[in-house]
Amino acid sequence: MKKVLRVGPSTPRAITDLRFVTSPLGVHYIATYLNAYGHKAEVYDCNIALNNGKSFADTVKGDDWDIIGFSCLEACIEYDIARIHEAKRLKPKVLLVAGGTGASLNYQTLFEKSPLDIVILAEGEVPMLDLCEDVYFQEIDGIVFRKYAKVLNQGEWKDIRKDLDVEAMIADKYWERTASLNDGQ
Repeated sequence: MKKVLRVGPSTPRAITDLRFVTSPLGVHYIATYLNAYGHKAEVYDCNIALNNGKSFADTVKGDDWDIIGFSCLEACIEYDIARIHEAKRLKPKVLLVAGGTGASLNYQTLFEKSPLDIVILAEGEVPMLDLCEDVYFQEIDGIVFRKYAKVLNQGEWKDIRKDLDVEAMIADKYWERTASLNDGQ
């Protein structure tokens, strides 16, 4: 059984005070679906703090979540990114997942600007269940996942560079080409 916190879009208070807001339906669908399969999924609605009046930070710190999933919207993506960073700071080892239209359309931005691990590109119920069931990322349809690059140490760099065949690079031909650029002036 996985413990999953589903987080609704982080619409800023200035917007929610001025217009009609609704419950994050997709977040609730996914939580209901995961619970039906024996997992423990809860919803945190950023617009109406649903978790017994607890703040987002208290909700994140209040349980040993395996996955925290964010529903991102284009209109409030900067607020969603701030919540993603906050979740990572509070629970550094938790798997961070995003979905929704903002995530699907801006997954590269989310990866560049946040510590997200996975973005779900379409309907999230089945990919989220696959994540809860420990299906390998590569086998889950409809997700993009961050694959961290290995940073090479000094010894590895030296090993890679030591056998470079400089003559095969025909550097003299490049120098000749560069020199010929000035001949036309």
